[in-house]
Amino acid sequence: GRIERWYVSEGQEVKKGDTILTISEISQSYFDPNLPVRLQEQLSAKQGSEEAAKQKMRATQAQIEALNRGVKLQLVAAENKVKQSINQVRTDSADLVAVKQLYAISLARLERYEKGFKDGLFSLTDIESRRLSVQNDNAKVIAQENKLNTSRQALLNARIDLDNTRVKYQESVAKAQSDMGTALSGQ
Repeated sequence: GRIERWYVSEGQEVKKGDTILTISEISQSYFDPNLPVRLQEQLSAKQGSEEAAKQKMRATQAQIEALNRGVKLQLVAAENKVKQSINQVRTDSADLVAVKQLYAISLARLERYEKGFKDGLFSLTDIESRRLSVQNDNAKVIAQENKLNTSRQALLNARIDLDNTRVKYQESVAKAQSDMGTALSGQ
């Protein structure tokens, strides 16, 4: 069609229902008798999508709050596991010092018994008993070293779990916040 007349000028305020212009020479084939109905349907659909976006934002906010509560519990549990592992390493370290001290005492006793055996103070059975005691104490040292290494590995794993919990939470919150941003931009 062709614009016959403008009823407003640029920058002028208009209200709903104001006539803006007149168009002439429009072929009847261009007129859609259902245009007002379709425009109303589009408006209703837009309003529905806006409400859906608001609901999604509320759900995402609830998800973030749930993540915050959940991560606090997970972090406390992971931090407690780290503390327990630190205490276990300290205990196993102290036990290793004690076992090494017992082993050193066993070696000193064996040396005294061997000297006493040469001097005729102790029997061969006494020497063999001392040697067996030294071997047992050495085995205890090795076992305690292994236990300490296991405790150290458990501490390392606990720290990794704590870090993984923090990272998982940060990723989840970032995704939820991204979803909220998407919902906001979709309005």
